[in-house]
Amino acid sequence: MVIRKCRSHMVASAQSRSAVPSTAERSNSIIVVISPRDMLRGASADIIRILKLVGLRTIVLARVPADVVTNLPADTEYSEVILGKAINRLPKENAFFLPYLTEQILTALTLIRLSKKAKLLLFSHSLMPLPLAVGRILRKKALVYSGGLFHPTVPTHRSIMRAFVILLESLYYEWADTILTVSPSLVKNHLLARHRRKTFEAPARLLDEDFFARFDFSLPSFRSNVVGFIGRQSWEKGTSEFAEAISLVGDRNEDIEFLIVGGDSNQCSVFDSLSSRKSNLPQAKRKTKVMPWVNDVENCYKKIKLLVIPSKSEGLPSVLLEAIACGTLVLTTTVGGLADFITDGENGFVLENTSPIHIANRILKVLDTQAYLLDRISLNAYQFLRQRYDKAKILASWRFAIESTLRA
Repeated sequence: MVIRKCRSHMVASAQSRSAVPSTAERSNSIIVVISPRDMLRGASADIIRILKLVGLRTIVLARVPADVVTNLPADTEYSEVILGKAINRLPKENAFFLPYLTEQILTALTLIRLSKKAKLLLFSHSLMPLPLAVGRILRKKALVYSGGLFHPTVPTHRSIMRAFVILLESLYYEWADTILTVSPSLVKNHLLARHRRKTFEAPARLLDEDFFARFDFSLPSFRSNVVGFIGRQSWEKGTSEFAEAISLVGDRNEDIEFLIVGGDSNQCSVFDSLSSRKSNLPQAKRKTKVMPWVNDVENCYKKIKLLVIPSKSEGLPSVLLEAIACGTLVLTTTVGGLADFITDGENGFVLENTSPIHIANRILKVLDTQAYLLDRISLNAYQFLRQRYDKAKILASWRFAIESTLRA
């Protein structure tokens, strides 16, 4: 295994890094396990900051690109799973099983190596039953952060794969000492409902003043009719349905434009899933701009009047919080934590289903609403966001969950 410290904090000697921590140090440390295939950003990065604020020293087990560690606590230690980067290079036909099995084994072996450094483990936004089982064998207290359920992300036509993921997910929650959820609605699912006694709500995003300064609020009435989608193009995100809705809207209103961020640099890719029925596809393409991932995503939000989140499965996506902080209106499904956040017509707009026709109709109806009503809804959402993500409340919820885990 390759063990390394953050590049900006190479002050400790090799001898001090290899020394076995005292009992007091171990009880005050936590290993945060993140999939080697995922970058350390967004909610996972915020979790590390939260853990620091509640008095825990973090040891991050993940793939750690150099450009994402700058804003984390100075004493954060990083441990990278050997071959973690190589997992992404495995053949695409094995896109699920082989990389997944590889990261499970390598992460478990790395946890064994780090076993004397901490008494607590936190698995952040990942489904890793093998490393969790190894951690329990090593007598470590384990917390699982569920930013959203995993099995709904498997397409419905892959029934065998979905059944396999449900089995893994059930074991995952069963073996955890504590389950942390982004929203109370997630506990209603049958996989989590049986574990209510050990489940705590603990928001993962730490929306401080720096966050609100970056995503500066402005009213939507000052923006053009631009509809946006920000996120990866995948089945559970509703990308196909949204792509078809674009052409349906274009047939009925030529003044509406679309901005898609997170797509392929080839602009035709987002239209690959359009149905074969007749539609004004060339016009839809002319009115749609597709961009890859960008570092200044806040500038994209400020161009968008209405952000569409047509997801089939979610926890509480960062794009929702960021859009609201910018004053961008949101049209979303009510899956996962979205149901606890958006009330139709009060602080956002709700999709009853993800059919392209329904998405198109809702987009047209929202943009036809009087400007002063849209501004009021935007302000309501912003105030709700401020109240829900009060820093003191977030830290209190995390502190209580961790203390309960240690006492159990």
